[in-house]
Amino acid sequence: MFFDSVAAHADLPAHRVREGDRWRVWTYAEVGERVTAFARWLVEQGVAPGDRVALFSGNRPEWQVADLAVISAAAVTVPLYASSSVDQVSRLVTGSGARTVVVAGAREAAVVAEAGLGDVRVVTFDEAGDLPHLDACQPQDPSSADELQRRLDAATLDDLATIIYTSGTTGEPRGAMLTHRAYAYQIDAINGLYDVGPTDSSLCFLPLAHGLERIWTFYVVSRGALNTFCTDPKRVAELLPLARPNLLISVPRLYEKVYQTAFERVAGSPKEAVLRWALSVGGRLQRSYRKGRRPSPFVRAQLPLADRLVLRSIRDAVGGPKKVLISGGAPLRKEVEEFFSSCGLLLGQGYGLTE
Repeated sequence: MFFDSVAAHADLPAHRVREGDRWRVWTYAEVGERVTAFARWLVEQGVAPGDRVALFSGNRPEWQVADLAVISAAAVTVPLYASSSVDQVSRLVTGSGARTVVVAGAREAAVVAEAGLGDVRVVTFDEAGDLPHLDACQPQDPSSADELQRRLDAATLDDLATIIYTSGTTGEPRGAMLTHRAYAYQIDAINGLYDVGPTDSSLCFLPLAHGLERIWTFYVVSRGALNTFCTDPKRVAELLPLARPNLLISVPRLYEKVYQTAFERVAGSPKEAVLRWALSVGGRLQRSYRKGRRPSPFVRAQLPLADRLVLRSIRDAVGGPKKVLISGGAPLRKEVEEFFSSCGLLLGQGYGLTE
């Protein structure tokens, strides 16, 4: 699916990050070149089909480049949370059998070194001493191109794609073994619900080490859409109005924060009555629509003013109108769902288990 998107949308933007006051953008062709180069390098380093490769980094474009390169080489990605301790890194890398660890930079490389993993190959996204880093990992053997293609041609949906360590309910984290079929099935299911394409964009800020953001990034790529990577989750509120993604998935906490902030800013002032009135107008319209009824002319007449005074600014706080807006990972409070509905934003609920 990824290489199909590269072929179909070569000149369109695939990844971007905010650097200072501007965007750094990679096209699908450029991302394809990075993925292919790193996949071939892994092949040349002796990474065989089925080998585990751990990925220890926060969200950034290189995360997905490395992930796609590993699975393109028929290996298996083992994601580690960016906050993982020395003990956690040691336990999960050892438990999965990974002999290659791809890390963000010097801090993560130091954690891996302290974990005492023995003869483990470490690759970095940022330059860190003498360690090889992603964009310097260029293939040297022309035959690796043929070997990579052979592995791609031989791949099946039942091949193992990743091992995600999830806490479960008791004891130490357990490795959930997910196949390519699991992801392909999810992508087909989402396609049955939404019409997403190259003109759409998403904001990637939930941890890619978790199942929810991972499947969503695969889906975004499969549709040829643009993914904006939030490298610091504390900056998500700042990035939303800058990136203006029309696709967004999050855990309930983000939506609850928007809801809470809206009321806190007007608490005890005359503006609180205006906020509640505007939400009442929007809510009455949406409840009528959900019941298949046309709202009364009186309610419809109030909407332009309610939208101008309140509802539009709330939509702007989450980056404008949304084609897809999803909450998952935990229960969503009904009043938060109704709040967004009143603002003209359908907040859907996703459900799934990594296991």
